[in-house]
Amino acid sequence: MTEPLLIATHGEDPDGIIAHALLLSVYSTSEPLDPKNHVFVRYDRLGEQMEGFVRRAEEVRPRQIVIADIGPNQRFVEHGGSRLSLVHRLRDTGGVVHWYDHHVQTEQIQRKLEALQVHVYYSATQCAAMQIHRRFSSRTNGELAKIAQAHDYRSGSHNKSQRFEKGDILEKLICLAQAEQDSKKLLRLADDLRKGLVFSNETTLFPMWDGEVTQYGHRSRGAYACLDQSVQSADIAGIRFLFAYADPILSQKPATRHLKAKYGSTVDVIVTIFAPPARNYIVDGMNERFDVIPFVETVGGGGRGNMGGFTVDEDVKPEEFQTYIASLQEQIRSYIHSRSA
Repeated sequence: MTEPLLIATHGEDPDGIIAHALLLSVYSTSEPLDPKNHVFVRYDRLGEQMEGFVRRAEEVRPRQIVIADIGPNQRFVEHGGSRLSLVHRLRDTGGVVHWYDHHVQTEQIQRKLEALQVHVYYSATQCAAMQIHRRFSSRTNGELAKIAQAHDYRSGSHNKSQRFEKGDILEKLICLAQAEQDSKKLLRLADDLRKGLVFSNETTLFPMWDGEVTQYGHRSRGAYACLDQSVQSADIAGIRFLFAYADPILSQKPATRHLKAKYGSTVDVIVTIFAPPARNYIVDGMNERFDVIPFVETVGGGGRGNMGGFTVDEDVKPEEFQTYIASLQEQIRSYIHSRSA
């Protein structure tokens, strides 16, 4: 039987989850939702998860295939042994492929995607959820799109807005689900956002989700203390780096945001390494002294602005942190030297 729709969105931040919720509204998907048709990707599992997504598309031959808030890193582009083989296979299913994104990696290969009959919607200044809303304004919740936009583009009054606070709450729910590796909970969250069953009044939550936020608070409290204890600094070619080791409950951005607020004025770059099962590490530039995106691209990663991430093949356990950052510092030093040569 032909399925009407398959959706893959980034599953580690509010933009991806809200984009998923808006797409559920756009396509008015039937109930109950089949988890096999909805993928919430992590950047450290991007190749494997999208392989599963493509296999599902090959199995059910959907009429519509939608990807949102996913920057195609090297692991995606080269997965399968040939360049963009995953996209070739999606095209060959016969479904119409739509891709909404705001990461520079999508812009870099936009023409190649379009040559493979992918409909690409790209903007450097609008998050994926906002782009979906702009295209389908009569069928989507504009307030949800504004929450995603405020949370993704943190500047000025956004940091103090109620929308920003709601984004922070959603991020906690997402972090907890990812730490538990519970993709069904992420689908429930997206579906409840679509139905208006997450926020009961302003920033007050419906009971189920309120309990999840409370649980996140209990788990994250100790994680932040351990994060601060792990902090180490290093001067590499005159650039001040800070390295830290974080519990996966703080992945992807909460750990880096905490470090930035506490230490950002004293360093140039913050590098956050995460404990297993997380393998996508965050590099955040505090200023223009170090261009983050070109560096993370050399190790197969990507990002936006001056913040990016990259994935490693093996877990970095607590006892391996010192050895790993020593190796990473050498990579950074070599990169800086090559750029100045």
